[in-house]
Amino acid sequence: MDNVKKDIGIFGINCDSMSLHEFGEYEVGDNLRSALSFVDTQMELSQSTTKYIKKLDLNLYEGVGKIINIDDYNNGQMSLFDCGIYAYSFGAVPKRIKSGSYVKMRFYLIFDDGFLWQLTVNGKRLTTVIPDMEHVWEIKDIFVRTGIVERGKQYYEDLPVAWVSPKREIYKRIRKTNARVECGGGHTNNYILFCEMK
Repeated sequence: MDNVKKDIGIFGINCDSMSLHEFGEYEVGDNLRSALSFVDTQMELSQSTTKYIKKLDLNLYEGVGKIINIDDYNNGQMSLFDCGIYAYSFGAVPKRIKSGSYVKMRFYLIFDDGFLWQLTVNGKRLTTVIPDMEHVWEIKDIFVRTGIVERGKQYYEDLPVAWVSPKREIYKRIRKTNARVECGGGHTNNYILFCEMK
């Protein structure tokens, strides 16, 4: 875990406004406690068993790690991945990948939306099996997506562009999230919280 922290330093972790609306707003300098989930964009069996994680873009990662467990969950699958940090996913795993397989993966990290306490591994609560699932994160910077959500434009239109994603989404730097206002208007938005593991 320490090697990963030193190698990356700051993690770009995705969070949507619906989650923030439910769990609370954040600003630069705040600490939050959360586990991580992941959304993979590519997963394949790995010949290597050396775990690593590296940043490919502000919020896109590549890593080799072990699929510790694959369980059925709500008519789908929950998988647990260890590449030096732990993260779980509800996405379907390719059939050739089994519990214990080493995989190479590209993925986005997302803060836990309150599912962690419901998850089990072989009938035991996940947090009991792996107490290190949750971490304290210090927020160092916040980007908010604009240019996609029309209502979002009026909140952030005067701010300079901080980053344009490979999908041409425009992000601007802010000091504090504003999810309650956005959700109150019936809109959802994406944030990237740049955090250091404490």
